[in-house]
Amino acid sequence: MNTFVKAELARLNADFAETIGSSFANFFCPVLYKDEETELCQGHIINAAFDDSSRTCTVQRRDVDNFFGSHFESDFVDIAKFKKISLTEILADPFLAKRFNAKILLDGNPVEHFYPTGRVPNQFSRIQVGDMDPTTPLGLKIHRSELRDAANQKWEIEVSRDVTVQMLVSTMKAAHLSLFKMLGYRYVFTTSGYFVGRTILGEFFLQNAKVRKRDIETKAINFFASNVHMVRPVISTTFGAEGTITDRKMFMCMGGSGVAWAFIVLVKTGEQMHGVMIPTFQTVDQIDTFMGFTRNANTSIQVASCSFEGDKWEISEGTMPMIWPKDGCLLRR
Repeated sequence: MNTFVKAELARLNADFAETIGSSFANFFCPVLYKDEETELCQGHIINAAFDDSSRTCTVQRRDVDNFFGSHFESDFVDIAKFKKISLTEILADPFLAKRFNAKILLDGNPVEHFYPTGRVPNQFSRIQVGDMDPTTPLGLKIHRSELRDAANQKWEIEVSRDVTVQMLVSTMKAAHLSLFKMLGYRYVFTTSGYFVGRTILGEFFLQNAKVRKRDIETKAINFFASNVHMVRPVISTTFGAEGTITDRKMFMCMGGSGVAWAFIVLVKTGEQMHGVMIPTFQTVDQIDTFMGFTRNANTSIQVASCSFEGDKWEISEGTMPMIWPKDGCLLRR
């Protein structure tokens, strides 16, 4: 157990005791809601693969951290990888080409390519693309004569990568841990904390901890389908937000009566910002408003900017409109 984990564990235990009146024995996990002997680790709230994002850490169960890291965050950070490598570099690497669904197009039509381990068959062609390493074999399933005839036609490399469900799960976990880091067990032992932590993230882990990675995406699409409208990319903010875990700023969704029914926690992943809607489950009306909004077609909300200063909330006067788009935001197999 490293120095950070020891110190943070002591801080969390003191907070736990202050919240419920007794200490935990090992570590009370804010995802599984269990206190049991298990290996712990120093877990980044935002995956460290994202440049220019918070490096804030908290204590995590290693099994939970590894599960979400390997099954979701490792794919979500493809967004960061894509900005650092060229299309030809992706095409040149069989692993990356498969990961990014790389295609070669001739006048908009796909030409099947392959990575030969020996001599390229006579009916196919070996090619050199851009600055690709000439020792890296790349073949096209097209005859050399056809390739010559097409030399002056339009050739393109197309890549695509759908990380919607990976983004959804990764940012939801980051938002949950952001509030855990800021508010401690006062947040964990609310109906809201339990809903996001145990009911959503924890339940998915318990159901799928032993499922093979190749089967996880389908499981996640089915499980998280009802929560897809809890997360949206943020196009702009009114106060130059750096991400809630960094600047402790967020939005509050306000009802017509002036009562907040959700927080919007901001999660910065490299150049992108995502808003994660966390309910404030305190009254039946707040529960109904949150559940209704995340399941209906309405996209308009009223929000107030707020920040957590010391141990108090500072909320701006008045509200402003915000659009929370829902069209086309579906989880697809």
